[in-house]
Amino acid sequence: STFAECLANRLDAVLQSEPASENDKGEFNYYLNDYYKDPSGYAFKMQIFLLSQRYRSHLAAQAYALAGIKDVVEDSSYWSDRVFANIQHELGYFDDRDMKTYLALHKDMQANVLYPTAMVYLDTPVDVAIDRIARRISEKEGRKCESSISKEYMNLLDREIRIMIKSLEPFTTIIHLKTVTDDGVEISVNDLVDTALNELSKIHRDPMDAWCGVL
Repeated sequence: STFAECLANRLDAVLQSEPASENDKGEFNYYLNDYYKDPSGYAFKMQIFLLSQRYRSHLAAQAYALAGIKDVVEDSSYWSDRVFANIQHELGYFDDRDMKTYLALHKDMQANVLYPTAMVYLDTPVDVAIDRIARRISEKEGRKCESSISKEYMNLLDREIRIMIKSLEPFTTIIHLKTVTDDGVEISVNDLVDTALNELSKIHRDPMDAWCGVL
């Protein structure tokens, strides 16, 4: 989210923020606390809620772009929702019937979804991501529910995101940014944005798909 905000500011673009998370008090995602307490009971309900939120966010982003008002940077994407649904199914929180219903709805929605100019993939090692979650829990009130996120879940998330990125390569430009150097040093947000802007400058800007997604 910090990267997306910085990129939008540098581009003087509209920022479509990720609407799908937040805190123990239920703001933004009012299923989150119940999901962490009872994943099997709330996974399908929460994922349909998140799919709806991400779908509406994506339609708003492409509407801005198609109207030629401004470029748009979208934090997360409609396609990323499928990543989380796949994990819910693999972990057994979706049964086969739930997954069939989810995929049908996802397919129907996709008829209205256009691909962006580019997608920025912030590639972060699982251990680094887990450390960031721990810091966020300690620094930001209302994120303690995330303490139940396991390394198993994060490994599944990393795998599914890589599969999704591969599936999108024929349809949009993927800007793959590693957020940590080979020596284990975290790269600053400003340096990551500089690299992203350089890569975006090389892309032909078709007015029919002038926005950028961030993963």
